[in-house]
This record gives sequence, structure tokens and C-alpha cells, in this order.
Amino acid sequence: MLMQHQEKMVEIAKSHPRYGFWLQPGLGKTVGSLAIVQDHPVKTVVVCPKSVMKAAWVSDAEKFFPNLEVVCCWDKTKAKRSKIILDSEADIYVINIDLFKNHAQDFLDAGIRRLILDESSMIKSHKAQRTKALLSFADKMESVYLLSGTPAPNCPTEYFTQIRAISRDTFGLSFYGFTNRYFFTQTRPISGRDVITGYIPKQNQMGEFNDRLKSVSWSLSKEEAIDLPSQTDVMRVVELSKDDRVTYEMVYAGLASEMEGEALTPAGQAKLMKLRQLTGGFYYKQGGQDTILSSDQVKIKELRAILEELGNEPVVIWANFTAEIDMISKLVAEVGRSHDVIDGRTKDASVLIERFQGGDLDCLVCHPAAAGHGITLTAASYAIYYSMDFSYERYQQSKDRIHRMGQTRPCTYYHIIADGTADESILWAVRNKAKMSDAVLRMLGDR
Repeated sequence: MLMQHQEKMVEIAKSHPRYGFWLQPGLGKTVGSLAIVQDHPVKTVVVCPKSVMKAAWVSDAEKFFPNLEVVCCWDKTKAKRSKIILDSEADIYVINIDLFKNHAQDFLDAGIRRLILDESSMIKSHKAQRTKALLSFADKMESVYLLSGTPAPNCPTEYFTQIRAISRDTFGLSFYGFTNRYFFTQTRPISGRDVITGYIPKQNQMGEFNDRLKSVSWSLSKEEAIDLPSQTDVMRVVELSKDDRVTYEMVYAGLASEMEGEALTPAGQAKLMKLRQLTGGFYYKQGGQDTILSSDQVKIKELRAILEELGNEPVVIWANFTAEIDMISKLVAEVGRSHDVIDGRTKDASVLIERFQGGDLDCLVCHPAAAGHGITLTAASYAIYYSMDFSYERYQQSKDRIHRMGQTRPCTYYHIIADGTADESILWAVRNKAKMSDAVLRMLGDR
């Protein structure tokens, strides 16, 4: 049975063939969208992150809409993918955004008439080639639906291309005309010319901006939709060892000199990356070919302590580097927890998600780019952040994997933070939706 807000999605779709559904993660956008397809059967292509192709779209269709035939367009070769698209008589074709641009014409030839873009913030950049490919395809569709819990994670200007996919009139066709109408530009001189670094909303235009946005989209928060359990953040602060601190400070000492205005040079970005690695107990050397491990991995020790405290509780552990994931995986095996890994090396995350949700695994070690969108991990009510990056969107999406429909227990998030390091600036950035450059300037100013 559909929830009330999912039924509202179906009702909106009856009178709005092109619309944006900004429903916070965990509110069942996939099920609501499948209900739209069932209510008005039209051959549909779903463009979504690879991690949710099977784990959300195929799985939810099998569970709730067994009458709908869903084909996952995932194969190693372009020729085989084209054959799947052209030879199948399915209701829904699911493909990830990176492969879509190679098969846009195949979908048109197959008679696709509806586009559903899951996690529409993937086209928030008006300059990206995949954005241009999606917009061109969307213009040929009878109906287009956008799904996202965080459509504009960094700046309201990111709405432009998403709204452009469903309406040519709401904000017009020119990104620069749009920004000139609703925003002031922030610039700084680089190599003798002014470069745009950000946008500030024109307050006297925000009423019109919001009215136009609401005319083609609907936003819904968890608090407005369902009564989910509480969320609690727990900070576990660790001290780098003496040797690790010396190495850290040597790299940090050169960071300030790598600032050009408010931005880091490429060399500065490399230094910042190394600082993040050092807090995790390792660093990459010689172009990433060699991994140097710390002799005193304080975060790994703290992670062991947290796992011991949690006992047999299912848990999701988030980390941002392959070396960290491998170290964590080794530790989890040592403490006797059944586990697996979802990262860029994982071939079929849906199988691991099903095993975790079914209780066959009591620990998943995940990279947020591989498992941060759309999937359900409510078997756990505990998550541990071994490391994070500066993206508010990935942080919020990852938190919502355990805090979504189906969760009945309060959710607790452990953050392992190395004292006096980049960890603190990253946490500040994601909590304040701040840019990386702001976080770096804050980090430099704290010393």
C-alpha cells in the first residue's frame, strides 16, 4: 500500500507530465515513481546512479509491482547493451548516467516516451557533457520526472539545469540570464581576469524564484511525511601519534603558501589530500602506486573499540579511500564480524545489500560514492564515519541509508575525528554546507 505522499506523487503526475519531486532520502521516491508508471503505462527509461539500478529499482519493482517488467541495461559491451534496449519489451529500462549518453538514440528507437532521472543533482552543472545529453533527450520526451532529496546541495543556481529538463519557460534557456536575474556574482582575479567563484541570492528576487520553482516541483521533508526515529551524532576524538603528527605538520606547513586568493593550487589540493590520508593512518606515495601505513593507526584502534562496544549490532562503516577500506575490512575480519565491501571495485552491490538486510552480514564497509544514494540499509541503526570528504550531499545521503522508511530504532552516527587536523574542518564544512575553500581558510586561520 502506498503512503500518502507517494499517492500524492501519482496524483501530481496525472496533471503534470514534467515535474520535480524533491523528497528527502528515505521517503520512497522509487516506489512512488513505480506507481506513476503503473498508473499510466508508458515505456520509461530510468537514469540513476549505478548503485541503485538493482538495489532500488529492480528490487522495489519485484517486491511491490511484480506486473511491471524492468530491464537493467548493464553489460560490459555497448553492443550487448544496445541489444538489450532494442530487443526487450519492458515497461522500464534502467541505466546509469555515465552509460546513458552512449545509448540515447537506442532508447528513442526503442520507443521510450518517459524519462525518470533519479538523483537529478547529477546534472546540476550546466557545462557537463552528460547534462547536455540529458537535456537534449528530455526535450524529446512526452513526460519527464526528476527525483532528488538534495537537488541543490551547494547553491540554488544548481536548480537551473534540472528545471530546464522539465520546463523551457520557468527559468528560461540561458544560465547566465537566470543567474543575472536572481543572483549577484562573486569573482576573484586569476591570471589577469575575473573568474566567478560563487553566487549570492538577490533577496528581492527570491520570492519570484521560489514561486517559479514551486510551480514545477514539490519538496517534502521527513518531518512532514513520516515519524522516523531520532538521530544522534557521537564524536570520538583521537590524537595522532607523535610520528604521525610530525609528518602531518610537515605537509600542513606548506599548505598556506598554496592559496591563490580563496582557492588552493593543484599542489595545494594534493597536500590537502595527503593530510586527509594521514589522519586515516596511511598515505599514498609515488603517484598512488605505493601505500605507506602508519605504525600507530589510532583511528583503527578507535574503530576496534567502537565495534567492541556495539557487540553484534549491525553497522555500516563509511570511508573515503581504498587503503582505509582495506584496513577496515582487515580489522572487521579480525574481530570476527561477517562483512563485505561496497566501493568502486564491487561488481554487484545489490547482492551485498540484500545479504545485509537479510541478516547474513552484520557489517558493510562502504564508500559514499558507491553506496551513498538510494539504497536501504535499515538493518543497521548504527553508522561509523571513519573518514569523510567535503561534500554535504554525500554526507547527508550516506546518513539517510539507515534513517529511512522501515527504520524503527533510533539511529546513532559515530564520527572518528583526529584532533587538530583536517577532520575537524571537513566536519564543519558538511554541517554548515560550506565550500571546501571556506573550510580550508578556516583551518588555516585556526592555527
